Amino acid sequence: MDATDISVYKRIQIPKSIRPQRSNPVTTWWKNLSSPTIIKEANSVNSIDFSPAKPYDFIYASGTKSYLYSGHSNELVRTYTSKDVIHSCSYRGDGRLFCVGSRDGCVQIYDESSVKSNPLRVFKAHDSSVFVSLFSQNNSQLFTASGDCILKLWD
Repeated sequence: MDATDISVYKRIQIPKSIRPQRSNPVTTWWKNLSSPTIIKEANSVNSIDFSPAKPYDFIYASGTKSYLYSGHSNELVRTYTSKDVIHSCSYRGDGRLFCVGSRDGCVQIYDESSVKSNPLRVFKAHDSSVFVSLFSQNNSQLFTASGDCILKLWD
């Protein structure tokens, strides 16, 4: 038997599915998905969060910048710049504000609806990198956690 002679090999029959697939909400959802939006970054992406309010914008942090994208069009809306590498970003429960925590120990709070890229407030939260910055469920407090092994609750 010569391995280069393809006629000696038998064709494998692949059986078709015996029963048809039933349509349900999950299969319909998967079928309606399109190709993903791909955003290439020069630095690692350290954090991402989605706004809990319509139109469900999202923000992510990469290097010293955080990027606000439209949840409706998946287009870049605004870029925010920090003095140091950003490790965390998160929305407040109403979707109006978001915060970012950076390697220099600072936390910046932004108003998403503002056309300016300047923070509403910047404060030195820790002596080390801020790895977690989250708003509380009641939207009135901010939690930060850092490499200095300290968790802080801000009013």
